[in-house]
Amino acid sequence: ISELYPHNRKVFLSALENLKTHKKLGIVQATGTGKGKLAACFVEYLLSRKQSAKILIAAPFNSILQNYRDSFGISLKDVKFVNYASLINLEEKDLVDVGLNFDLIIVDEFHKLGAEMRNKAINNIFEGVDSPKSNCRVIGFTATPIRYLDNARNMGEELFEGNVIEGLTLEEAIVDGILPGFIYNACYFGTEEILKQVEDKLKDNEYKISDETIRNDLMVKVKGLKLIYQNRLKIENIIKENTSDLGANQKWVIFCRNKENLAEIREFCKTWFIDNPSIYAIHSDRQSVDNDRTLKEFREAKTGINVMLCVDMLNEGVHIKDLNGVI
Repeated sequence: ISELYPHNRKVFLSALENLKTHKKLGIVQATGTGKGKLAACFVEYLLSRKQSAKILIAAPFNSILQNYRDSFGISLKDVKFVNYASLINLEEKDLVDVGLNFDLIIVDEFHKLGAEMRNKAINNIFEGVDSPKSNCRVIGFTATPIRYLDNARNMGEELFEGNVIEGLTLEEAIVDGILPGFIYNACYFGTEEILKQVEDKLKDNEYKISDETIRNDLMVKVKGLKLIYQNRLKIENIIKENTSDLGANQKWVIFCRNKENLAEIREFCKTWFIDNPSIYAIHSDRQSVDNDRTLKEFREAKTGINVMLCVDMLNEGVHIKDLNGVI
């Protein structure tokens, strides 16, 4: 607790005061600003007052749970780690018993508890927490409580009845130098194919341009665009231009739409970097143990160009210290 950053110390003290009168509390704070250490302090504080306390840490992904294990500089024998999928598989009575019998429950990325089955599971747990027989406290963490693609549901309102502490925002963290600012680079993908389609339609006059001079002028312009694209704007040119000065050892994450897109990108990205990359891939159809092993190998890679392809696995709660950037 003595090692907390000032912004987290403020949240920690506010939360302790809040939990004197509330059983459930949400904390909204930017990713990368030390939520794992903050959670560890709540555990440390409780264990210092009740050595036999029962503590549950729940998160959507095993990779996030591993981050929590790494953040805790204390004994973990009294801490149980579960992912949300495990909660879904429990019987209703067992979920209620969790709320009745545990002393502290920490739920990370709590906005993900809005999904139907997860929502049912957490509400069963809260039934136990809300019982007069329970002394349990629930602390939820997220960088954003809003489920934008789910009718903009505010999970801070739904789960914690608006009892939410607002910690450091992303903008504040960047301004204060706690997080690095972002440098964005945009490039075109698939443009060559589109320009060829336009060129073919101009040749066949599918646009029905009666003036040949205008049509020929447009064809010259399209050829010029193709040349510019080939020489300057292709994705491999943009990536090489922006990564060549980073040295021979680099680490990147590429977010893919789905498994099919991942397979496609796996082939494309071999030509995108200054050297042939070592490629890793994780997605939800692989066994957790295989994903964990692959992520560990990627984290520990120190030489050459290393590229991780993923589908909805590294979006939240995962910290990779020597990452150069994301695509």
